[in-house]
Amino acid sequence: MKSISSTSNQSPLDQIYLAESEVALKIAAARKQAEKQLNEAQKQTRLILKQAREANKRAIQEQSQNLIANAEKEARQLILRAKKQSLEIRQKGAKQINPAIDVVVSFVTDTAEKRKDHDT
Repeated sequence: MKSISSTSNQSPLDQIYLAESEVALKIAAARKQAEKQLNEAQKQTRLILKQAREANKRAIQEQSQNLIANAEKEARQLILRAKKQSLEIRQKGAKQINPAIDVVVSFVTDTAEKRKDHDT
C-alpha cells in the first residue's frame, strides 16, 4: 500500500481518494479486530456463566446432602432417645407391677372381707 507521503506527485484529489482508501482499510481492520474481541469476550462470558451455574449447582447439591445428613443424624438420635425412654418406662413398670398387684389384691380381699362381715 502506498503511503500518503509517497504520493506527492499525484493530484490532491487522488491523494484524498488514496487517504480515504487507507482509512477505510484501517477502519475495516479495526472493525474486524473489534468483532473478534467481542466474539472472544462473549465466548468467555458464556464460559464464566456456565462455570458459575455448575458451581452453584454443586453447592446446592452439597448443601442438600449436608441438610439430609444432619436430618438423618438427628432422627437417629431421636430414635435412640425414644428407645432409651421406652426401656426406662418398662423397667419402672416392671419394678412397680408387684406393688401394684399387691395393692389391688389387698383392696379386693379387704372388700371381700368387708362384704362377708356385712352379710353376717
